[in-house]
Amino acid sequence: MIDPHMTGGSAGFHGLPPDEWERRRWQIIRDAHAARDQLFRDFFGQILLPIRRVAEGAGATLRRWGRAYATWRTRRQAVAELAGLDDRALKDFGINRSEIESVVYGRHAEPVTEGKLAARLFHMPYDRGSTWVNPQSKRLVKESWRQVAPIADAAAEMFYQRLFEIDPSTRKLFHASRMAEQRRKVVQALTLAVEGLDNLDALLPAVRDLGRRHHAYGVNDRHYESVGVALLWTLQQGLGAAWTPEMASAWTEIYVLLSDAMRQAAREAAAHDTRAVAA
Repeated sequence: MIDPHMTGGSAGFHGLPPDEWERRRWQIIRDAHAARDQLFRDFFGQILLPIRRVAEGAGATLRRWGRAYATWRTRRQAVAELAGLDDRALKDFGINRSEIESVVYGRHAEPVTEGKLAARLFHMPYDRGSTWVNPQSKRLVKESWRQVAPIADAAAEMFYQRLFEIDPSTRKLFHASRMAEQRRKVVQALTLAVEGLDNLDALLPAVRDLGRRHHAYGVNDRHYESVGVALLWTLQQGLGAAWTPEMASAWTEIYVLLSDAMRQAAREAAAHDTRAVAA
């Protein structure tokens, strides 16, 4: 502390009376504290602003996913209710049974059904034995997964709800009380797969090992198709306008590559089990 009397006499520092000097001294301290606080605010503002923008973007993405899922559920419920009516009741509504989905989705809309997605997913003109991935496909998959990552748990919940709806036989593969853990695992697996696309030599052995474990769980080829359909649907709903034909083709290519590796490993495991039983 500066002694207001250090210059001698009764006038204090720089000729100020002691009381005035004390007032100014505290004002200087308050100004210094205010400047320090503003510096901290500016500093942390620069750090937190990008985080806040990411959080706001994630919130908007989550809301978009929620709206998309709610809209789909409403439409599917309407389709189910109309399908449950007899032909006379449908005639009273002025529609034929074959027109139910076009009425619900729009007269000129062609809803993408599970069958169409499955046909597209597993009959694409890819070299099914290839381990080469188009660089453009890798880029699109990585970019889109970064959009999904902030709301991955909600996306995983949508994925499983959709999976159980299109293929109820998959429900028995999971413990209902452990679905939160299962959602976390599937997000981790997808993240590792996406990040590993640049090093398939390391990724594919891990994927094949996963396929062998899934064989032991009772997963079959139909389940892989159902998972692929549910995954593409979930991404389509969440990404909205960003889900372009190129994006769909990229995810299809990647899923076909990885699921084929898993299924091949599962077939090998099944053959090994058969030989073991025969022996």
